[in-house]
Amino acid sequence: MSMRPQRYNMGRADWIGAESVGVPGQRTFRLLVKNRTMSAQLWLEKEELDALTKAIARMLLEIDTERGFQIPQREATMENPKPSDFPASPDFDMQIGSLSLAYDVAREQVVLEASARGAEETDESGFRCQTSRDQIERLQVNALDVLSSGRPLCPLCGTPLPAAGVPHFCPPTNGHQKLTDD
Repeated sequence: MSMRPQRYNMGRADWIGAESVGVPGQRTFRLLVKNRTMSAQLWLEKEELDALTKAIARMLLEIDTERGFQIPQREATMENPKPSDFPASPDFDMQIGSLSLAYDVAREQVVLEASARGAEETDESGFRCQTSRDQIERLQVNALDVLSSGRPLCPLCGTPLPAAGVPHFCPPTNGHQKLTDD
């Protein structure tokens, strides 16, 4: 009899956030989730975190549009500090293969579900939690801050610039223009 990991249902999250681990250019990204009794870390790629921020924006826009609400101006710097009691070794640790968001209209909560990388579609392993609209908005702003804290991008070609003092070959300049920080 095989022992297959079961879906980890955290229930209502008290806090959800994003962070990167490592130095710019060599970072790994993760979502951190915590409630009173459990904690989880979900590892994902930079592109997946970026896609999550865009999915959150689309979902919130659709919710507001369907309800006929005027789209509110959001604070650019919503605070979302990591709880000081977040454990160094969370109860649940998973590399994300797929991630989905859903909105529970009756409860006015956002449901976040993740499946493990390499998991079959019929596999029951994965993660699930519910969070409030305010928390998911804070996650979005937090994730955008994490994404933008990496290496600066070349203004001409958009590729990440190497460390200071390391030459950058920029295709639009055919390698003949030296970029400065001015």
